Amino acid sequence: PDVRSLLVASRKAVGILTSQYDPLTGLINRLIFERRVQRCLDQAANRGPYALLYIDVDKLQALNDAFGFKAGDEVIQRIGDVIRRGSAVEAIVSRLGGDRFAVFLSHAPLSRAQEIARRTLLATSQLGYVNGSDSVPVSVTIGIAACDSGGDRFAHLLAAAELACKRAKQQGPNRCAIHDDGNP
Repeated sequence: PDVRSLLVASRKAVGILTSQYDPLTGLINRLIFERRVQRCLDQAANRGPYALLYIDVDKLQALNDAFGFKAGDEVIQRIGDVIRRGSAVEAIVSRLGGDRFAVFLSHAPLSRAQEIARRTLLATSQLGYVNGSDSVPVSVTIGIAACDSGGDRFAHLLAAAELACKRAKQQGPNRCAIHDDGNP
């Protein structure tokens, strides 16, 4: 009976963990990220500034095509580690899904977000993926959205950061762009 109870409890614990965390990177998933960020925005109304970094892995599909999904998963894990280590201690870091990550910084000016983005671009560009004599460069593109006060909605902040990331990608890999309300 004790062993059975332990098995049931461990299965429940595993279920809770897998419903909140990305199994590949150990980062929180998009749903939990959205809830935590929105709670920060709601609780801290008029106490900014805030910034959200939207991070997209460059050319992951080419890596998967050349070396298989295991190689892509390895790169995703390594990039997740770089983002986690390079973010502020109080940052909320998530793997949104696929090849996309996000970092939310509360009480951080735009300059702080830009510094984290710069360090992330540099660190990921030094990763590379090597398979025998073949190698593939690894990089990310980052979009940053900032706001000065709470009360904003998570969806608006994420959409603004994603638009900035798309604008950066149009200029090539390993770049960062800042969302500007006048220039989406």
